[in-house]
Amino acid sequence: MTVDFTSFKEDVAAALVANMDSVSWMANTGLEDVALHQLMAPARSLLSEGKRTRATLVLAGYSCAFSGASPAAIHAGAAMELYQASALVHDDVVDDSDVRRGMPAAHKRFASDHAEAGWRGSATDFGTAAAIMLGDLLLSQSMVEFARTSEYVPAQVFTQASRIFHTMSAEVAYGQFLDVRAENMHTNSVDQAISTALSVINHKTVRYSIEAPLTIGAILGGADAELLHALGEIGTPLGEAFQLRDDDLGIFGDEATTGKPACGDIAEGKRTVLLALTLDAASSADAEWIEGICGNALTASDVIRVRSIVEETGARRAHEQMIAERELAANSAIAELSLHGARPAGVEMVEAIASALAARAS
Repeated sequence: MTVDFTSFKEDVAAALVANMDSVSWMANTGLEDVALHQLMAPARSLLSEGKRTRATLVLAGYSCAFSGASPAAIHAGAAMELYQASALVHDDVVDDSDVRRGMPAAHKRFASDHAEAGWRGSATDFGTAAAIMLGDLLLSQSMVEFARTSEYVPAQVFTQASRIFHTMSAEVAYGQFLDVRAENMHTNSVDQAISTALSVINHKTVRYSIEAPLTIGAILGGADAELLHALGEIGTPLGEAFQLRDDDLGIFGDEATTGKPACGDIAEGKRTVLLALTLDAASSADAEWIEGICGNALTASDVIRVRSIVEETGARRAHEQMIAERELAANSAIAELSLHGARPAGVEMVEAIASALAARAS
């Protein structure tokens, strides 16, 4: 049986639109209406796209604990999408990314607005500042949206779920710092480089991409400690596999599908596990060349050479093995969910999401 998340995603999309519309109270004049529209335009575009993975994980966790729909899962799912949008806007500023989901990154769009209007000062500086502010606003709105769940669950349940949400938010900020730090620091061995990259993955990606939405959904559905522990056993291996696959796509992904430039991770200087494996296995000349282009714009011939080195050194094959091991661990944990009280519908949802993540190309 194929799980159909369509109706839930539509409800989440409606909640996101309502959330974006709800900030209209801030604009007191016609001129402010124009400014607010300009600020929110990139957010509306960003939130109109995406696979809603985190939102559907909230539903899956909820459905593992409770049979039946609830607005709590919808609002929590929308909160996760708003939180992700905030993180993406800020991440694109840090990395100075040009595009996100096939569209200009928020700071680039703001810079274009400035240039087209012929305003004073630097368009680049304006774009950066405006994007930081938009990211902050989206973070605030994610908290506003999450607070809506309190209308549908007991107070102690809301408090428990809120604690996870806010802990997640703090940990991702720390993970972002670890990511930037890793891009600038030197490592003494491939083991240290891989350990550092996995640390970034766990703090920056695993918690908010997989573990937190699953856990939050389950808490809102009334899960007991045993079920929460069982879901937690899924979060780390599935989250690591998710990010490792993302890192592979960061080099080998198709631009039209991923919405990001080919070898974008190399151009942004990302210190991924795949890069560590490649540098360790490459010849000294190839390793020195890759180090030299990291963090710089790549030509089409650069992209071809990078991909060739990653393939020919066996780094991609070793990386795929790491992904397979984590997917196997996650699937084993999923297979045992029913033994810990998970409801069949929820287990089926978790299985469907895990399968989709394993097969994704974007």
